[in-house]
Amino acid sequence: MSGPGNIIFTLITFKNRNMPIGRGAIAGLVLLGQLLLFSSALAARSYDLKSEINGERRVAKVFEGGFRQTEGRPMVFAFHGYGDNRIDFSRFVDLHKSWPEAIIVYPEGLKLPDAEGKLRSRGWQTRIGSLNDRDLDYVDFLLEELGRRYSIDRRRIYATGFSNGAWFVFLLMGQRQNIFSAFAPVGSAVTGAVLDKMTDPQPVIYVIGKDEGPGILKAAQLTVEAISRANRSSSEQYAWAENYILFEPEEGGAAFVFNLHRGGHIWPYGASDLIVRFFQENRSPDEE
Repeated sequence: MSGPGNIIFTLITFKNRNMPIGRGAIAGLVLLGQLLLFSSALAARSYDLKSEINGERRVAKVFEGGFRQTEGRPMVFAFHGYGDNRIDFSRFVDLHKSWPEAIIVYPEGLKLPDAEGKLRSRGWQTRIGSLNDRDLDYVDFLLEELGRRYSIDRRRIYATGFSNGAWFVFLLMGQRQNIFSAFAPVGSAVTGAVLDKMTDPQPVIYVIGKDEGPGILKAAQLTVEAISRANRSSSEQYAWAENYILFEPEEGGAAFVFNLHRGGHIWPYGASDLIVRFFQENRSPDEE
């Protein structure tokens, strides 16, 4: 199996083409612009879902989706990194723009204690049982509450996150694998008990930077191997997108896409669109 060090990066260069534009084309562009503005206005409909769970106030930014569909809609949970918040993260990753028909949920973490027990910056639990499982309980609450408010397609519920939020996504892979249809951790690598829980085949797209540092990349290699084992990845590999490698699963396995981009600790350009594409390609099977 190819590891992170074997990924080769390429660039695509786009050339400008000078073409004459007539009045009809200009009118068409104006109409297209109006339609795009209208679509953006629909997609931008959002609100803060506030709640109190186990005595702690929680809030999540919810984008309802651009269209009021009567049938079940897909839903994506997106968890910010350490020290971030729901508003800045939603503006940066723009998953609600990449998938305007879906319900996109940006939960906000609570402050995490440091080594001395002092509460510092917002984030997510990284181990089962830590912080009284407050974040797992919060996800369970959101699933139930949003399921009452909307018609959700239970075959299309997804989770993604960045950095500390990605670590929480790995935790969900081991603790809530029967709820989510696919996972997309970005900018994190896990070790220990979290890796040990990754035993069932689950569609995963995993993104991490080449310049994260040797320690992180070593952990990322172990993470890739653990996902490959759980997903029963074969030796067959294909270019799923530019610099994204699909490990073809054997019978009974699940899709695994891996990207080692050339940057550091970032959410890379274009990742949101490709994560949405992966989610759209993978849904849970119908219940018998």
